Amino acid sequence: MNKSALNIGELIFAGFHGTHITPQLKSYLMDYPVGGLILFSRNIQSYAQWNALIHGIQQIRSEQNMTPLLIAVDEEGGTVSRLPNEDDTLPSARALAQTQNLSLIEHCGYITGTRLRRAGCSVNFAPVLDVNSTPYNPGIGIRSYGSDANTVTRCGLASMRGLAQSGICACAKHFPGKGAISRDSHQELPVCSAPLSELNAVHIAPFRAAIDTGIPLIMTSHACYPALANSHEPATLSHSILTGILRNTLGYDGVIISDDIEMGALKTFGQVESVAYRALSAGCDMVLICHSMDKQIKTYNYLQEKANSDEAFYKRCTDALFRINALKQRLNSYTASPPLIDSQCAEATAEQCVSIISNKKGILPIRNKNAAILVAGASFRSAVEVEIIGRKMYDIADFASNLKNSFRKADCIQWDLNPTSEHIKKAHAVNLEEYDYIFLVSNNALLYAEQKKLLDFFVEKAAEKCIFAAIKNPEDCECYSHLSTCIATYGYNKANISVLVKKLIARDVSN
Repeated sequence: MNKSALNIGELIFAGFHGTHITPQLKSYLMDYPVGGLILFSRNIQSYAQWNALIHGIQQIRSEQNMTPLLIAVDEEGGTVSRLPNEDDTLPSARALAQTQNLSLIEHCGYITGTRLRRAGCSVNFAPVLDVNSTPYNPGIGIRSYGSDANTVTRCGLASMRGLAQSGICACAKHFPGKGAISRDSHQELPVCSAPLSELNAVHIAPFRAAIDTGIPLIMTSHACYPALANSHEPATLSHSILTGILRNTLGYDGVIISDDIEMGALKTFGQVESVAYRALSAGCDMVLICHSMDKQIKTYNYLQEKANSDEAFYKRCTDALFRINALKQRLNSYTASPPLIDSQCAEATAEQCVSIISNKKGILPIRNKNAAILVAGASFRSAVEVEIIGRKMYDIADFASNLKNSFRKADCIQWDLNPTSEHIKKAHAVNLEEYDYIFLVSNNALLYAEQKKLLDFFVEKAAEKCIFAAIKNPEDCECYSHLSTCIATYGYNKANISVLVKKLIARDVSN
């Protein structure tokens, strides 16, 4: 391959803004032919629009006599979903894992893949193979199948099988594992202090198993691993981790893609274009740039200049292109087909996931329609919500509204993940004697001291009336195990909360 024939854009996986093809987007795709596009909620309004958008993009590619673009989304289920209809979002990885039903997990992978495939996607940036070994991890939590390597491995491989059966390329993330960190790489650079023995036996183990089964795509972690590489570089920029361990030691020969290099974790390592160069030099085959078209163009030009002037980097790029082309050949060619909408699947699956942890006094289901209920808790939100633009989010007030037709009174008081002084003041002013039941909702209270203090206030005042629900990480339940009634939903997508409502209310509610 001569240097003039090297399409450096194939090494870039780009995000863009908008729900249709604008003249600017068309010009960009023609002038800077990238290898893949990632879609977020900002790009998706409906299945029909989603399909038409991708078909139009691939048509531009076809007119240039180029191979189809890789089209990806993050469709993990639970709180990380890009589906146009939130009702269809399947439960989180943690929710599925607690059923211990590998056939169910494989089926969910297949259903997810079928939806994405019929919309025109070829890649799903899932499953998450991070072993969430610390409950204080702000960026993983219920995105992980669990806190032990065996569970994560078995469930992750089942999801991969389902995605493969649908014709979708799975992507294992985030190598070598982000489950033992206590900072979120969207915002800052985390450091994983796990010793080498733990990294090998726990965090790398699911990736090793995925490699053995032929995973075609692995995404890197923006965290530092002193036990693996004696440097302050994140794995994404570490030659010793990506080339030394992932390539040479584990024998992986598929495509390595970086996590989004615009994240806060990499800001101290230079401009996006120089970070992209370092990531590719370290062993990545593609770099993910999710937001700025200007930064994508600068990266394209910068990498082209480096490839023209640096023989070693040029060779690195040709190796990457070989793997990318092999991946594209492995995938079926893009075909447009009607979208698959299975609105029953999400709730039917959630029925098997939402768990009543304890019901010591037999309060559930509540049979007294004259009961007055107070729903009190944190909003159904995450500390970092990546590109939920355009989605109608289901929140705690919607949950409370679903209870109003079944009881004499169902009020709601809500606060932020970290309640403000005003939230605290209002909560303390509530007359708890007005209510027969207080439904306490936690959203990762272990991570937010003020939220936990506020929950503790309600428990101290009226423990006998409290029904506790952890609507995200189930570890919150351990803080309130002394309460008689406790529920874990493993996520606040609408299907899970609909099942929660069903578990609260007896079908034959009576006086």
